[in-house]
Amino acid sequence: MTLTKHFLKRVFYIAQMYLGLFPNLYIPIYKIFGRNQRLLVNDCTEIVIEGFPRSGNTFSVAAFEWSQHRPINIAHHLHSASQIIWAVKRNIPVVALIREPKDAVISFIIREPCLSAELALRSYISFYTAILPFKKKLLMATFDELTNDFGAVINRVNMQYKTDFNLFDHTSENVEQVFDLVQSYGISESSANKLDEEKVARPSSVRNKMAAKYRADFDSGDYKKLLDDAEELYQCFVK
Repeated sequence: MTLTKHFLKRVFYIAQMYLGLFPNLYIPIYKIFGRNQRLLVNDCTEIVIEGFPRSGNTFSVAAFEWSQHRPINIAHHLHSASQIIWAVKRNIPVVALIREPKDAVISFIIREPCLSAELALRSYISFYTAILPFKKKLLMATFDELTNDFGAVINRVNMQYKTDFNLFDHTSENVEQVFDLVQSYGISESSANKLDEEKVARPSSVRNKMAAKYRADFDSGDYKKLLDDAEELYQCFVK
């Protein structure tokens, strides 16, 4: 990717990040210009599954859809606080996903190298700060919860919102089937029609090796204030 494309992508991301804090602007604008209208919350949406990038979004949506006996209208993968806030105000069930900030941000900047760690951390903070006032009306699911027992997460959805969604049987065999789906999504989204280990939304030894370097940078202290703020915000949701 050229420097110009990197710059434009970064500018677009910053604009989208700030616009996403204002539902009354973001939702109407996305309805007009958004590329993936099916991902946007609407009057037919039955559930919203949404979180900061690399927080288990793809696994959660794939496992949820795989478990159901009928098609479900799910709003997801816009990574916008507006999507969550809009749904909450309309009493639509919301599963808000959250992951430890360091892990989420490192995975995100590996996927999107045009973004800096500072920008990604600020984005994490703005996303969760925006939805914090609605915490009591959300169902929060941590990365550990959804990757270890997503069926329990769906059960909590049913209890909180009086829904009757089918539960995900979190066996190793079923998880592998969901990962196969996730991998096929990754291939279909690739311009080269092949799997990119830096981007695919399932565990990757390639990403693990890359993450080690980024962790060293984080531990150097350059991002300590932002990381501390993000960690404090994370704890507000998981207490």
